[in-house]
Amino acid sequence: MPTFIKRLTFFLSGVFAPLLVQAQGLKDAGGKLSNVQAKSGLSADFAGTASSAMAGGLYVLGTIFLALMIYGGIVWIKAAGREEEVKRAKRIIVTAVVGLAVIMSSYALTTFILNRVNV
Repeated sequence: MPTFIKRLTFFLSGVFAPLLVQAQGLKDAGGKLSNVQAKSGLSADFAGTASSAMAGGLYVLGTIFLALMIYGGIVWIKAAGREEEVKRAKRIIVTAVVGLAVIMSSYALTTFILNRVNV
């Protein structure tokens, strides 16, 4: 399991690294800010940048959820009636659904709080 966590961390750092590198172009706000915004999708304010990062994170988590659901289904199909393998597949699917529920709840709570604070 630790190698999975290492690989996941490496993958996520590769996903978010371009966002961090492009943020360096925001220092020169003269006439080039619009070019940076057009090329990288970043906005000039923190809320827009945070929103873009959060959306990217949700895309990644949605992809992980889909992969886990497919993996759980494949494990269930390959179980061929063996009760132990069916239980393992059900556990994978239930864990993925609970994880998605936690992620969506935290997203809804964060959005609600930020809208109330007017950030």
